[in-house]
Amino acid sequence: MDCTKSCIPCIGKVAATIAAILIFLYLFPIVTQYLFYLRVPLLSAAILLFLPAISLYLLPNFLANLFVLNSKLQLASVIVMAMLASLAVVTMGDVIIANAPARFGIPKPFALWPATQPWTAIFSAVASIFIALPVCWCAFKYSEAEIGVNKRNSGTIYGGAGALTLLAIVLFTPENPFGDFLKAALVYIFKSLLIAPDHGYLADNQLAHGHLVAASLLIVAAILYISALIAFRPNDQPKQKQAPALFYLLELILVWSSVFSVLTFSLDYLRVPVLILFAAFSAFVYWRCRVDHFYQLRETAAAPGDIDSLRAVAARLEHSQPGKNRKTLVVVCASGGGIQAAGWTARVLTGLQQKLGEDFIRAVGLISSVSGGSVGSMYALDRFKNGCADPDQFQQIFDAATEDSLGATGWGLAYPDFWRFVGLPFLRTNPRDRGAAINLRWKSALQNSRDTLRGWSGRVMDGELPIPVFNATIVENGYAYRLSPVDLHPTSPSLVDFTATFPSYDVDVSTAALLSATFPYVTPITRNSNPTCSSSLEVFHLADGGYFDNFGVVSAVDWLDYLLDEQRNRRYPANHQIHRVIFITVNAFPKTDTPLPTEADAKPAGWIMAVFGPLFAIANVRDATQAQRNTESIDQLVKKWGGVGIDIKPHEITFPKTPFFSIPWPEFDWVKAALQWPDGQGTTQINTWNKYYVLARHYAAAKFAGMRAKVLKDKPYNPPLSWKLTKEQKAAIEAGWNHAETQRAVRAIGKDFGEHPVV
Repeated sequence: MDCTKSCIPCIGKVAATIAAILIFLYLFPIVTQYLFYLRVPLLSAAILLFLPAISLYLLPNFLANLFVLNSKLQLASVIVMAMLASLAVVTMGDVIIANAPARFGIPKPFALWPATQPWTAIFSAVASIFIALPVCWCAFKYSEAEIGVNKRNSGTIYGGAGALTLLAIVLFTPENPFGDFLKAALVYIFKSLLIAPDHGYLADNQLAHGHLVAASLLIVAAILYISALIAFRPNDQPKQKQAPALFYLLELILVWSSVFSVLTFSLDYLRVPVLILFAAFSAFVYWRCRVDHFYQLRETAAAPGDIDSLRAVAARLEHSQPGKNRKTLVVVCASGGGIQAAGWTARVLTGLQQKLGEDFIRAVGLISSVSGGSVGSMYALDRFKNGCADPDQFQQIFDAATEDSLGATGWGLAYPDFWRFVGLPFLRTNPRDRGAAINLRWKSALQNSRDTLRGWSGRVMDGELPIPVFNATIVENGYAYRLSPVDLHPTSPSLVDFTATFPSYDVDVSTAALLSATFPYVTPITRNSNPTCSSSLEVFHLADGGYFDNFGVVSAVDWLDYLLDEQRNRRYPANHQIHRVIFITVNAFPKTDTPLPTEADAKPAGWIMAVFGPLFAIANVRDATQAQRNTESIDQLVKKWGGVGIDIKPHEITFPKTPFFSIPWPEFDWVKAALQWPDGQGTTQINTWNKYYVLARHYAAAKFAGMRAKVLKDKPYNPPLSWKLTKEQKAAIEAGWNHAETQRAVRAIGKDFGEHPVV
């Protein structure tokens, strides 16, 4: 194939497009000028209009669940905030268009709407509704399965009423007494503080068009911003109120559009590059004020030398296999992957206990977890009783592991982290950042919320708990950082233990899980801090454990090798000799075997591959390299200890590849109720027509679902990578556990565990 000939039409199209744009800008230079001065409102409008498409189609694994809301009040709040954010775009754009000729000396544009009340208010309201409509519609549509039709409809009504009320308050400010007071105040402020107020702000000592409405909008936005700060502040109490993450994202768009439009309109007159200056100012404040994210170390009297993993495992196995001199040890590694990994890890741990019995769980000597797997294992261990998970708490464990955490992160981004970013680090609140906010959220779902990592050491030494290992990564050198209440005796210099690094300090259990799960950019990379610490204390930043090993295998293999070596050298209790090891890897995502495309199937990647190709390569190579390294490490362990009579059985429980689709009309209770309606006197015709209507919807839904199932029958379900799950995705985890592939893996584990000879 002649590539030169195939490129000629493409080159011609590009050249024609560039030529058309240049001719248009040459003939209408005013367009370029207004595009520049309207850059902030236009960018904000583009974000609002295209956010649903980006979230639902380009990045569905990360952002699609933003539009799935958990209650009618959440839906109402999103509708109100979307409308207010779009109103900010329209209002600020109106101010710039109307006053740019006086401010910047450019020609007047064609009037899009008249600059007189009430027509300006009406056109602004219509434009605001148009810009907000994509976000509102997607929130309305995708929340149906989560909250039901009736609650969704009532939430829409509440949100619409609130949004229209705010529109009326803002747009009709000039028509009420408060408007007269605000007008006089603005005239005084503009004359006193602004440079050249007669250029775009005042006309004949009167306010220029749009400034009164813009000021009213800023006041309303400030009231809502402060109200949300107080009303939705995360805490460690269960059942706390939480605004959705989408609410905070829209709030940030509102603040960005309002504040930066004001700044650009004012400072463009002085030829000040606002956005570049702001970026430089933010970077300077970060450097000068040493702005950083911290986690809290707690001083403790626990002596790490008394907390030894050898005795802990011996006590643990005595619980599971009393009277046996030769034991079977179970080691579990839980992979990372956001809330999907948290839910899958929790379901696997409770499911193994259900299927294989409590003695099996009591034989688990170590759980090495990463990121989301750390969160799932934390909630399971929190509810351990008599050496295993409390059977009455299985559902609570899963519910806690899959509870929405994005709202807390959104609060942290919209308030303390945003204040830092704009150069106001002296504004502080509690929690101090988005990491502390999600930490409190996770802590609120713990049954024992005051537990600390070293506080678990007594239960570990008594055999009540397996040894927990929360794996993180040290940013400064790329080493693995293992948080555990016991001394793990690392044999590799690339493994750094919390107990050895900070022998006199402790952290909350939820903090240990958080440090393992600093999923970019949901939680921030953080460093240790304590006002009472000495200046010689080591300081370093911690990131998600998945950077070093997303499966927790390296830590488990290193520790197991140490344990078996101690047994061989007779430093392990002689009456608790380990005869068999069942090594389980819990993988929260399906295995991907992506075939290489042929020439016919290959799609031109263009600038996407040119810009993001290196990132794609790093991400794919990381997972592939880690999986290969872990497989080789386990194989070497099997060969090494198999030669001396210790049988190591590797197993893997992987989330299966399953087709997944949802029925678009989740109203089956309504269908059943309609079919059972009694035909009372005088209502027969109405009930009959309602029955036909409901049955028609049910039939259409079933047909649509069947077509969709046919289309997606060969397409596996792709779990989300965020910190929020829908009801359907939670059900998918349950379905994944009950899948035949998963149950085969569980039966194989049970068979190996039951084959242990009684000695």
